[in-house]
Amino acid sequence: MPRLAKGKVPGTTIAAREGGAVLLRLLARFILHRPGWVLVFGALITAPCIYWTTQLYSNLRLDLEELLPKSAQSVQDLDAVRARLLSIENLAVLVLSDHPDGSRRYVDDLAVALRRIPPSISAGVEYRINRETEFFEKRKALFMELNDLKKLRRYVADRVAYETELYNPLNIFSEIEIPEPKSPVKGFLVRYHEQDQAARFSRYPSGYYATPDQKKRALLVYLPSGANTIVGRRRLRAEVDRAIQSLNPREYAPDIQIHFTGEVQNKIDEYDAVLGDIERSAKWVTAIVALAILFYFKSILGTAALFLSLLMARFWAFAFTWFYIGYLNANSAFMGSIVLGSGITYGVMVLSRYFEERRGGSEPTRAADVSMRQTAHATWTAALAAGLAYGSLSLTEFEGFRQYGLIGLAAMVFCWLSAIGILPALLLVAERIHPLVKESRGENKHRIFRPVVAVLSRYPKATLAVSAALTAFAVYSLSGLNFDRVIEVDLSMLRSKSSIRSGAAFWSKDQDEIFQSYLSPVVIMPRSEAKAAEIANALKHENSAKSDRPLIVSVRTIDDFVPRRQQAKISELREMRRLLSPEMLAELKGQERKLAQEILRPESFRSFGEKDLPELVRSKFTEKSGAIGRLVLVEPPLDSSKWSFENLDRFVTTLRETAASVSGDRVPVAGSLPVTRDMFEAIAHDGPRATLAAFGAVILLVILLFRRSFSSVLVLFSLSLGVLWMAGFAFAWGVRINFLNFIALPITFGVGVDYGVNILERYRRDPKRDVIKAVRETGSAVTLCSFTTVVGYSSLIIANNGAFVSFGTLAAAGEVGTMLAAIMTLPAVLMLLERRRKRVAVPTRISAPSQPSPAVP
Repeated sequence: MPRLAKGKVPGTTIAAREGGAVLLRLLARFILHRPGWVLVFGALITAPCIYWTTQLYSNLRLDLEELLPKSAQSVQDLDAVRARLLSIENLAVLVLSDHPDGSRRYVDDLAVALRRIPPSISAGVEYRINRETEFFEKRKALFMELNDLKKLRRYVADRVAYETELYNPLNIFSEIEIPEPKSPVKGFLVRYHEQDQAARFSRYPSGYYATPDQKKRALLVYLPSGANTIVGRRRLRAEVDRAIQSLNPREYAPDIQIHFTGEVQNKIDEYDAVLGDIERSAKWVTAIVALAILFYFKSILGTAALFLSLLMARFWAFAFTWFYIGYLNANSAFMGSIVLGSGITYGVMVLSRYFEERRGGSEPTRAADVSMRQTAHATWTAALAAGLAYGSLSLTEFEGFRQYGLIGLAAMVFCWLSAIGILPALLLVAERIHPLVKESRGENKHRIFRPVVAVLSRYPKATLAVSAALTAFAVYSLSGLNFDRVIEVDLSMLRSKSSIRSGAAFWSKDQDEIFQSYLSPVVIMPRSEAKAAEIANALKHENSAKSDRPLIVSVRTIDDFVPRRQQAKISELREMRRLLSPEMLAELKGQERKLAQEILRPESFRSFGEKDLPELVRSKFTEKSGAIGRLVLVEPPLDSSKWSFENLDRFVTTLRETAASVSGDRVPVAGSLPVTRDMFEAIAHDGPRATLAAFGAVILLVILLFRRSFSSVLVLFSLSLGVLWMAGFAFAWGVRINFLNFIALPITFGVGVDYGVNILERYRRDPKRDVIKAVRETGSAVTLCSFTTVVGYSSLIIANNGAFVSFGTLAAAGEVGTMLAAIMTLPAVLMLLERRRKRVAVPTRISAPSQPSPAVP
């Protein structure tokens, strides 16, 4: 490669004269003189950034609450509850077998092994409730209402009097008819069973958590509140696995199967799915984009240089994220693939201009200098547009948007710096190894783009007609949408597909079959047991008042397990026992005799308190401090079809407002449903703000760039049309907005505007205003940039995680829509406007000579 004379760099005087960009000129001088030193400097910066990137990806936080700001009520409430309770998550171990006796023995032995797990890893094991059932069965009478016991005692007294009078010898021959007391037992039994605590557990055969046929059993292993990280969940799962294998399950039953579900396993499955999606999407994007770049430039070394510069930029961006944020959430976890697909745009422009100069006969140093100077402004404008779109997300409070925006903004800046600074140095060093272009080849024309040019040149009106039809379809599909149809409330649609097929989500149906209830109730935690009782009573009253639309299955406090006015009830029971002699008791028949035997058990005559409750029941209401009873457990329905946003909002708002009104101040209301509700509210609030901010920033940038109102209108028209097509076809396809894919809307404004800007800018720079030439020379590069971005998004469509799939679908649709509007609709509009201008201009030129010439003095 020919070396430059010291102090002389081709074109630098032109750069100073044309651009006046002093910093860029100095940078170009240094890079062209010392490309090797530039790469050494870049490598020294990148090396530690690789380590920091690995640290960042090892700290993925994928829980939904990580998407909300720390100030969100549901996040603060969840932290408060975790600080006070021993556990709020469990790992459900399902044991399936057609041999109930063998599986029962295995569950007994497994429970013993699981109780040996250290308390820092496991907060306890729960698998049977026979003691609890027996405890409440023996004390049924104390859970009856005092008035019912009084009525029953009066009936017993009347019955005894009736029997006494009936068999009195003095009345045997009397003709007086003695009225038989009317038995209240039938109606009384209904209320009796409703108040029966033991009946709540009676569906479990022999007290084991199992289906009635005992072919499906479950053990619940609780995760300590302080271990609610992926590391803590994996440690619990590993200890459970060791306990399972130590017993050799097949020795108990030949067909025994062990499966896992519950909140702990759900989060492990989702975490593993995200990691797999990140790795898979990175491989697909790298391979497809590399092949596309190689096909376009037909240079292995050039493609390698482009990718190496891009990888360095990615490591810089993620190192910045590590120091500024420290972790990745569910939204920002897949930014690696997105940066690869969209951040490569600036390098493509630089490399394209470099090859154009080299094929035109320029030496490598001259080609590198020109490629830097003449692409810096355009690529910086594109990076600024994308950066502003990303940055608009950081203005919101929703952490899922904010992190994504900050990382995207940093990535676009670093990708531009790498494209302008590192890529030219890599190309110059690569030229020393092997010439990238052996001889002048003239213009690099791509045949694949010729059909587009042919259609535009021949059928501009037809192109506009097709655009109008697409627009009409998009408007029609968007008409009549309401909030529930736009927002995805069913979180099962956003879960890992592998979990739904064979993981925790798949086996959750067996868990529901066993328990028939929601195992993760919403927790309300006032500061006193009295307030807990008041809140529970208020919620019960509120729920019964809305019996036509109930969203609460049950409300539980410690008081539901410790009956009130026990001494008064015991007095009534003693009186009944005194009245019912053994002979009289033997005379009772059917339901009356059974009821009498149940309520007159010895345990019914001894009062009990919270400390006397079985350990399993007491633990549900015990805090880390040892305080008992200062919480309310609210169980929602299992049926997910009930959870429209309206119902979800009504459910959570009712709990919060009722708790606050009773307590006089804010009370923690924690659980997955409050987090979900706050997340949807944040999307509804911050999503439109971020979108409008992105669109406003793009409008300002376009106006500053063109400084002409009509040119700005054309670019914004093209952008808006592409976004409208994206939204219309996405909703027609059934894509709903969720916590992740809303990002696609503001990002499409920032990334998509670049396509229209490039086409129109190339058209304006042409003295002949040849639209077809502008499309032919710029359209292929625009299409390539769009293609790489679409590949980055589309890699998520094959992801396991449903949220990623929806984001990839919507973002790819936005890219395709804005690209088509830029290379088809916008040029067609320009062609028709140009034809109209020429028709107006021709008569003017013909009539000009006929005008009388001015007199010559």
